[in-house]
Amino acid sequence: MRPIHQLLSQIRWDPNFTGEFQIAFEDHMKQDLQCVPVNEMRFDDSERGTFRAFDGDGYLVCIPLHRIRKVYRNGELIWSREVE
Repeated sequence: MRPIHQLLSQIRWDPNFTGEFQIAFEDHMKQDLQCVPVNEMRFDDSERGTFRAFDGDGYLVCIPLHRIRKVYRNGELIWSREVE
């Protein structure tokens, strides 16, 4: 399986890899997956291995990349990781 950081880099920087991307991450508080568009995610180079996004309640949260479970491109699942 391709590492999520490589896929996110391609989504962010490869001009030939286009589409509407969404990620689904594990929300520990709700015990459910939350979806967020990649263009609404914020990355900070000083905090590698994480991203920031607004959760379903409108709070800006810092999410470790290992909590990403699925990635969609134009509504189609292109990457997934099962919970161990």
